[in-house]
Amino acid sequence: FPSHDSGRGRPKKHVDKDAPAMATVFKPAPIESDTVIVGLDISLTGTGVSIIDHETHILYQEVIGSKGKAGDMNFHRILDMRDRIITAIKDNTLMANSRLVLIENYAYSSMMGKVFDRVELAGLVKEGLANLGFTIFIIPPTSLKKFVCGTGHAKKQQMMLEVYRNWGSYITDDNIADAYSLARCLHAALSHGPKASEQARKAISCIHTHHQ
Repeated sequence: FPSHDSGRGRPKKHVDKDAPAMATVFKPAPIESDTVIVGLDISLTGTGVSIIDHETHILYQEVIGSKGKAGDMNFHRILDMRDRIITAIKDNTLMANSRLVLIENYAYSSMMGKVFDRVELAGLVKEGLANLGFTIFIIPPTSLKKFVCGTGHAKKQQMMLEVYRNWGSYITDDNIADAYSLARCLHAALSHGPKASEQARKAISCIHTHHQ
């Protein structure tokens, strides 16, 4: 017989649409002096790269864009962009024995436009980073915004403003601002763990290690 308990009145289980799949939960660990942390904001129009050391000194920052006509993305251009991203990161992390990178997970709830091109580029970049020996971490986009701004709906201008307020870094490119925020987020997660601020703890709880 069917149960008379229909489940009405029970709290609904929250499902994060941007939550990463096939990942293991992130665990804080000490940051060694020979560690570099990369924040990578992957985009077809302009991928932001920010590299910091164990003391959060900026080692390298750049926006790497695609070559050719705007909107005309093909596989060869994706490969070229992948190669330039990986080369830039490799050339600026040669002296490090420990290489970590934090990347935003796919925003499944707002995937529009050249979806397959973006996924293809991200997959190729992750493969290149794994081949370089990077440990890859991922975080939902809304969690990064909460870490920086306190809200998951922050706009690009607000992100840049809060980057300056939080860390004193005056960044005028939103791609680099996102990449730098990713690097600082992973650094905060590693260096503070449970002693972090409430914003940082919320972000830490959403960081996962990407399966390689």
